[in-house]
Amino acid sequence: ETMELVRIHGSDNIGHCIPMHQFTHDQEGNQIVDHILHLENISAEFPELMKLYGLDDKIELGHANSVNKEIVLLSVQNLTQNNLMRVNEWAKLDCEYFSYDKIMTSR
Repeated sequence: ETMELVRIHGSDNIGHCIPMHQFTHDQEGNQIVDHILHLENISAEFPELMKLYGLDDKIELGHANSVNKEIVLLSVQNLTQNNLMRVNEWAKLDCEYFSYDKIMTSR
C-alpha cells in the first residue's frame, strides 16, 4: 500500500519518499530558498554559511550517527535494474537541481 502511494503521489502519507526539490524549488523549477547545503559536504558548507551571516563563532554543527556501518548489508548493488531505473526517475529533478549523478543502471 505504501509503495502504491509513493508511485501515484510521489510520497506516502507520513512524509517519506518526498524528493528534496519539492522543499527547495517551485513547480517551474525556480529555486525558492536562499541556500542549499549538501549532506556529503556539510562540514565545509555549514561553516561557510554561518560565516556569511556572521554566526561562525556562535553556532556549531553537532554530529550524531545512528548507523552502524559494520552491519549495513544493503547497498545499491542489491537493487535490480528495474528498481535502479525507478530510483533514477523518482530522483530525476533532485539530480538535476542539486548536481548529483544518476545511479548507473548497467552493470
